[in-house]
Amino acid sequence: MAVAEGYAAVSSDLGHNAFAPSAREWALDDESGHVNVARLLDFSSVALSEMAILAKDVVQQFYGEVPKRSYWNGCSGGGRQGMVLAQRFPDAFDGILAGSPSLSWAHSMPASYWSNFAMRLLNIHPSPCVMNAIAAEVIKACDDRDGVIDGIITEPDLCDFNALLLVGKHVDCGDGVDVEITLDVVILAQKMWQGMRDQYGVPLWHGFSRGSLWHGTECSSSEAVHNHSCSPTLYRVVIDWLSLFLAQNPDLDLYQLKLTYPEFEGLLRLSVAGYRSIISADSPDLHEFKKRGGKIIHWHGLNDEKIAPGGSKAYYAAVAERDPAVRDFYRYFEAPGVGHCGSGPGPAPSAMMAALTTWVEMGMAPDSLPAVSEDGSLSRIVCPYPLVVTYLGGDPDKPEGFGCWGSMGEPEDQTGWPLYVGWGWDDVETVVWA
Repeated sequence: MAVAEGYAAVSSDLGHNAFAPSAREWALDDESGHVNVARLLDFSSVALSEMAILAKDVVQQFYGEVPKRSYWNGCSGGGRQGMVLAQRFPDAFDGILAGSPSLSWAHSMPASYWSNFAMRLLNIHPSPCVMNAIAAEVIKACDDRDGVIDGIITEPDLCDFNALLLVGKHVDCGDGVDVEITLDVVILAQKMWQGMRDQYGVPLWHGFSRGSLWHGTECSSSEAVHNHSCSPTLYRVVIDWLSLFLAQNPDLDLYQLKLTYPEFEGLLRLSVAGYRSIISADSPDLHEFKKRGGKIIHWHGLNDEKIAPGGSKAYYAAVAERDPAVRDFYRYFEAPGVGHCGSGPGPAPSAMMAALTTWVEMGMAPDSLPAVSEDGSLSRIVCPYPLVVTYLGGDPDKPEGFGCWGSMGEPEDQTGWPLYVGWGWDDVETVVWA
């Protein structure tokens, strides 16, 4: 697509087979059985810088001049890579578009095991049918708070629906399977919304938004659905991270692994201590990137079912605390109702590259971005955090009926700020040059 739009484009396998479903073939050294740190460094950051250098050289040799501007566009793992470039190689790109990034990789990968851990503690493995029915009830309860009933919760953090009210209710899961919502199932849903916690209830990582869909189990029979005894599932990248990089044991069966709370917390500490400096992209120091005139558009769907959007919000807040003028070079957009990298019923931001190039080349920062749902049925806008897309009146099916206001509909003050401030190994990244 980038080439068709007139750009020179390049991508990289970052030192591994980008189409392999697992990191098993490169994660561990063949002789020692320990982590192949050189390859992990390539994947995490080193190959990104080299790719930029080599690609610009190829462009110069082919066209006889260096690119005037360089841009990065990536989502999920590609989003993390874009932020790594801004933090560690600020001279590589002029503009970075980062979507749904796992910025704090070393934290979020162990935290992704939280659903399996919680299900084992509760001895309950509910079906997606039941868990998504709970999500539907949450949406039904909080949908109209933004003034429009459209199946989308604009501010999930403000939804205070008490899921305990659902205990004892029944869900029709098709084929005559009637399932009761039990107390343990509701507790599991609450744990997913709260996020990973230690044995004393202290938060360790962000949870998923109320209303986001469930992908924690798969069911092989109607009996399993009825009895809440389905099989747990994990994304391949999480399996690889825990078994290969933390345990360094490719034969580790994570589905049979019985961890205590201290052992589970130990996974997080091990991951952070051993790998944060290598693979995470959560340093709030972007002053070098800003100094050379770089611009960042970062966005995250609030219904992301793979990477909790709270990590993106916390990172932006950390950058803003360090640099109160953060909006001069970096804007973060939240997309209500949108799943990972644009899936789901909510409208995901579009025309982002055009907005980024306009900002870099003309100095015009985006005050909002056009947004459209995956099926094309819903057109809206998304707003730069901490502003919230707000229904202003008129036709709710047209983006003109919406604006960017403060949380809970409070208008901006005269300074432009609101009155109230409330991946995978096979991910594809794209780099484009004007």
